[in-house]
Amino acid sequence: MEENNIDVLEEKINKIVAMINTLREENKKLKVYAEELKKSNMEKDEVIRKLNQERENIANIQNEIESYKSKHDRVRTKVDQLLLKLKEIDDIY
Repeated sequence: MEENNIDVLEEKINKIVAMINTLREENKKLKVYAEELKKSNMEKDEVIRKLNQERENIANIQNEIESYKSKHDRVRTKVDQLLLKLKEIDDIY
């Protein structure tokens, strides 16, 4: 009877050891996977940083374009006014 109890105990201990080994292997795999995810996140963070910088540059360029358009419109208006004055002078003579 006692030997039977020892066999049962040994069997349970063997199962526990097997589970521990399985869990250790799974833990190793999860650590590798976590490192891969960390690396991937860092790469994506860098892409996001570059895209944000690019977006900021584009916004600056758009502001510059708007400024040039405004100046262009003012110059065009001035030129049109000067042309009208020249036409008036030409019509007088």
